[in-house]
Amino acid sequence: MLIYVIRRIAQSAAAILILLTLLFVVLNVLPGDAALLAGDLRMAKNEEVIANIRAKWGLDKPLHIRYLTYMGNLLRCDLGTSYRTSNKVIDLIIPKLFSTIKIVITAFIAAVIVGIFLGFMAALYRGTLIDVILMIIAILGISMPRFWLGLMLMYYFAVIHNFLPASGTGDGSFLFIILPALTLSIPMIALIARTTRSAVLDEINHDHVRTARAKGLSNSAVNIKHIFRNSLLSIITIVGLQLGTVFANTVVVEKVFAWPGIGDLVVNSIFKRDIPAIQGCILVFALCFILINLFVDILYAFLDPRISYS
Repeated sequence: MLIYVIRRIAQSAAAILILLTLLFVVLNVLPGDAALLAGDLRMAKNEEVIANIRAKWGLDKPLHIRYLTYMGNLLRCDLGTSYRTSNKVIDLIIPKLFSTIKIVITAFIAAVIVGIFLGFMAALYRGTLIDVILMIIAILGISMPRFWLGLMLMYYFAVIHNFLPASGTGDGSFLFIILPALTLSIPMIALIARTTRSAVLDEINHDHVRTARAKGLSNSAVNIKHIFRNSLLSIITIVGLQLGTVFANTVVVEKVFAWPGIGDLVVNSIFKRDIPAIQGCILVFALCFILINLFVDILYAFLDPRISYS
């Protein structure tokens, strides 16, 4: 197990290094002068001002020197300084990250609980009207784009019924979290429900389930100990992937609901071509995705001893 974890950590570190290298090269060779965007555009014709801005941010140095400087700073946990605000990127990201985590955790918990429950019910009542209705809803949930879903939820709950706030964080009330979290969770609920249904249906047909019923075990004991427990591996796989990708999905949702999270920060940074801020945000997204997948892989060993990590 220890060797496997070390190998996975090394692979993850290599993946992050490759990602950061490609991102650095692409952002720094794109057409346009980052110094112009970093400064006041009204001074764009003042060559002396632009030259000072380039020198301030090291944009006048060769690409490989800037890359080595950037990687050296990363080793000291320094993500650089924002071109637009002159603040440390880490100071910009941390409050935004906590804001994003609020809606991610809320959406994820709701999606796991509701998705597994609906999928389990659909499997137990397979072929009935309940199963058909739940699967139609699941297909619709997977198919709907998040930006459209967010706008529809905003229109219905905030505009028509004035039941929930439309956007922003307001006074910090939980009510402001509901709509963005719901927008994130509905597609996850649909996908988890479909996966749970398939996994449970696969287990229901196994011999050990029929044997358990023949021994006179109650339906609840069979459902929980013999069906649900053995379905967990498939469910955890999709749940882990959803938790990893939900951070990327916050980019759209946060713009729709004007939620001040890291997704909103990365979009604004892209428009302003704030290279250090973009690199810092992408690094956070990559770390979240890789660490979550690593955790899910390790969790397999505790749930299924048959899995070999040699």
